[in-house]
Amino acid sequence: MSVASIIQPRQTPGLLFMTRKWRISMRGVALAFMTLVGVSMTAASVSAQTCLRPKWTECVSFPNGGRHTGVNSDDKGVEAQVPPASDICVINEWEIRAETYAQFHRNGVPWPDRDWEVRVETFCFYKND
Repeated sequence: MSVASIIQPRQTPGLLFMTRKWRISMRGVALAFMTLVGVSMTAASVSAQTCLRPKWTECVSFPNGGRHTGVNSDDKGVEAQVPPASDICVINEWEIRAETYAQFHRNGVPWPDRDWEVRVETFCFYKND
């Protein structure tokens, strides 16, 4: 036996018998990865807003305001800001070219204007916190 083999530990090949230095560095990588995944999942759940889609004759209150999105009859995406202290109601639904559209009232007045219409399947309201 040589002196070098007595002083230095013998390394065994294969993944089950990794060197101590490599195992320690992989633990750090795994810990950093799990922390990153946990933080991103938490951030996604906190920032996710719920799509509110009231039915015909139903209303939604927006004490802090919000926003409204949808697709209009020209197949264009539309968006409007909902002012604070608003009550938005679905006042009308009708069919155009096999698509059902909705119109809204805000505090009893056509909103955002009397010609605004969006597809029922695509519109959403989001409340501000």
